[in-house]
Amino acid sequence: MDIHPETEKQLAEFEHLRAQYQSIATHLMQFKQVFRETTRAIEEMETLKSDAKVYKEVGSLLIEVDDKTKLKEELNEKKETMEIRLKALQSQETELKEHLTKMQADLELALKKEN
Repeated sequence: MDIHPETEKQLAEFEHLRAQYQSIATHLMQFKQVFRETTRAIEEMETLKSDAKVYKEVGSLLIEVDDKTKLKEELNEKKETMEIRLKALQSQETELKEHLTKMQADLELALKKEN
């Protein structure tokens, strides 16, 4: 079966966009996991006794934290930043999915016409 060069070009673009979509979906899933972990850490800090020791991860080390209030502020800032990034990734994912759905329908129509 011979495929029109323009259709081949559209197929290649579709495959590229599908790979991009999968990449965004993977990033989104990872970000959601880190977001949940950060939220859970903030919630746990609320329940700690005042004399409880708290550590934070720095690279592959755990460092004891003296100022729990500062750590909680850092975690809240991280959470806010992640919320913004999550919304952006979700928006990109939605737009790309809609574009891929339309492209797929257009390509199916074009391939049917070529047969």
